[in-house]
Amino acid sequence: MTEIKVLTTRAMNHVLTQLADAFQRTSEHKITLVLAPPNEIRRRIVNGEIVDVAMSGSSIIDDLVQLGKITRDSKLILARVGRGVAVRAGAPKPDISSVEAFRHTLLAAKSIVYSDPAIGGGGKCIEQLLDRLGIAEEIKAKSIVNPRAATTPNAEIVARGEAELASN
Repeated sequence: MTEIKVLTTRAMNHVLTQLADAFQRTSEHKITLVLAPPNEIRRRIVNGEIVDVAMSGSSIIDDLVQLGKITRDSKLILARVGRGVAVRAGAPKPDISSVEAFRHTLLAAKSIVYSDPAIGGGGKCIEQLLDRLGIAEEIKAKSIVNPRAATTPNAEIVARGEAELASN
């Protein structure tokens, strides 16, 4: 049995788990999924870790191509992962139907959790978005920055009642 090692972000975990299960049932291969934040994926590959497949955002993959760690012709856009807002079960769904409604929802929230920008991925995007919306300072005071987003999803923090909204 041949092992195929996939180094990926949490964003693709659910779909990859289902695909890997189906693939393993019909082949002689074993899929090993290794979850890591984007910057950790970059660090591990730069430091020489051997993987069969690396899945992350285009900026990380482009950087690895530039460094010669991934061949340019092997790069493939397989999926795009959007951003979402999570609330606790039973809570009213937030209005994110327009930019202004989303801005108001963020300002009205008591607390917001998002991934630590230092690990790459969603947290960096959220901080840039808050800057563009002109509300970064107002949100900063009620933000919970999750340094373990690769293993503890932001939505889980909301489900436990530790934050009102999560960015995913």
